[in-house]
Amino acid sequence: MSIPIKTKVSWPISLSEAKRHLRIEDDWHEDDDYIQNLIYAATQKAEQYIGKDIAETSNVQTLWGISGDCIRLNEGNFISFTDASVNGSSLTVDRTEIYYNSVKIEFTSTFNLDEDQPIMLYYKTGFDDGECPFLIQQAILVKIGDLYDVDRQSYLIGSIRGNKAFESLLDSFRYIQF
Repeated sequence: MSIPIKTKVSWPISLSEAKRHLRIEDDWHEDDDYIQNLIYAATQKAEQYIGKDIAETSNVQTLWGISGDCIRLNEGNFISFTDASVNGSSLTVDRTEIYYNSVKIEFTSTFNLDEDQPIMLYYKTGFDDGECPFLIQQAILVKIGDLYDVDRQSYLIGSIRGNKAFESLLDSFRYIQF
């Protein structure tokens, strides 16, 4: 199994939402780039905590030497399957079964690929724009607030204190492994 190449397409929190949470006027733009980077960082921390993509993500994964008529991907928050191809020829997908932490992709035909013949998989994970659960959005806003406050007040507190609200809001979305 290879690790997919992931490209973030959209983020669950807008700059305007982050500024509102931080109580910053929407027409004040001096920190916009910095706050946008906090959105990226807070979302990535949330993704690390739950073990799944949250931001809408395009994935490309290459697998070698597999055979059969189905593939199981360990990807939670699966949105959709885009394409599968071998040597530039698309494979026809019969159906996909989405589970909490994975997806099973069944093809209409069986394939038997040798070690140097890859299958390319293209799919989307995370949440479509506007579909991210409210609890996850709140956790990301909490983390943005923590990061913004730490930057502004680091001389007062000396270090980052853990905020249990972030973890508490995300606990029910964590990757479950048996």
